[in-house]
Amino acid sequence: MVQASDDLKRIRLAWNNYKADTKSSQAAAAKAIGMNQSAFSQYLRGEIPLNTDFLMKFSALTGTDITEFGLGIDVSTKVNSYKMEVRYTLSGKKLKETVPVTSIVPNTECFLIRNDYADHMLINNSYIIIDPREELRVNDLVILFRLGEPLIFGNLIEDEETVWEVLEPHATGGRRFLMDENSIVHRVSGTYAPLRQGKVYER
Repeated sequence: MVQASDDLKRIRLAWNNYKADTKSSQAAAAKAIGMNQSAFSQYLRGEIPLNTDFLMKFSALTGTDITEFGLGIDVSTKVNSYKMEVRYTLSGKKLKETVPVTSIVPNTECFLIRNDYADHMLINNSYIIIDPREELRVNDLVILFRLGEPLIFGNLIEDEETVWEVLEPHATGGRRFLMDENSIVHRVSGTYAPLRQGKVYER
């Protein structure tokens, strides 16, 4: 068994936090950063040595500071920034704007939803990344669209009678929303919080 270094332990912690927040699988994360699931798993286990290319993509995927993984601050400036379209707010308002996002999202069909709720579990004015091409599976974190209503952020669930619903997190009410013919559902591929102004936390 490979002995985990401090950097590898931090990688695993970042992955576990990201997986818990987004319900992402290793296969989906590997696809997002342009590698196969086997290689991704080997990086997490320490069987493939950590390198700059992997760490840059991993930090962009998980929204973590690349300097936490033993690389200098100058490396983080090499992570690509993409202009992505913001189409909606969570309250349901339609938008047509673009913002630069530091991300490894691989295709141009992705779009953003801005969180405009101050008391939501996500940071106010952060973005939800949607890839409309991704297939949906039970327990995925999703966005539910319904004409003229606020967007619903929650988990896709199926009851014993094979009725599909979206379950909000308890922090935002824990309500259940039945799927119907007017429902449009997209899987959440990730979230993005722009850099904040103000005093830096001193560890």
